[in-house]
Amino acid sequence: MPKKLLVSFSFFAALALAHAAPLFDQPIPELHLTNGVVLHNAVAKSFNSVSVLVRSNEGGRTVAYDLFPDEFKSLVLARKPAARVNATAKPTPVAIKIEPKKKTEPEPSTKPTGDTANGLILTSVTSGSGFIQAEIYNDNGQPSTLSPSALQATLDSGSTVTGSSWVEKDEDGKAQNNPGTLELPPASSTTVKVHFPVPRGSSITKVTWGQS
Repeated sequence: MPKKLLVSFSFFAALALAHAAPLFDQPIPELHLTNGVVLHNAVAKSFNSVSVLVRSNEGGRTVAYDLFPDEFKSLVLARKPAARVNATAKPTPVAIKIEPKKKTEPEPSTKPTGDTANGLILTSVTSGSGFIQAEIYNDNGQPSTLSPSALQATLDSGSTVTGSSWVEKDEDGKAQNNPGTLELPPASSTTVKVHFPVPRGSSITKVTWGQS
């Protein structure tokens, strides 16, 4: 290779390496989250409306945006999908059907109904392939953090099991299970997919909050 061409190639290779963004294009040795957790060789892989999928030596986990330290918070928020919640969670509180009442009675409330715990309302539950899809309305005035174990499934045998992980899609569109927590925005509906450890031959008859 001519010497001049080799020098030019080395220059552009060094320039590309200098512009590699830590946490996004290359892992960082230690990511100190604001809740005290430290992730080693962490790299952000995908972004959704409430959290970021982070790969590290400790495995894959979802990290809420407000858990990132100040030096990375504005960078991850810049990559947060702007309207993904509206696209995935089509029903909204105002779209939930409420039985009409007589004109002489007070106007019906726009807040949805359902199994309630700690200000979170489980408004609907549907079965999926290997998971249960649940729509949750956050009736709190601030974001709420939710773990999959907060949901409980009753089986046809009468026994109960708790949620083990969220079912999400990675950057390649493949389904994967994440046992981490999700942050739900205030006064909004969010659709989540929960995996339950259901024994072979059993089926789920009802899903409720574990503490209800």
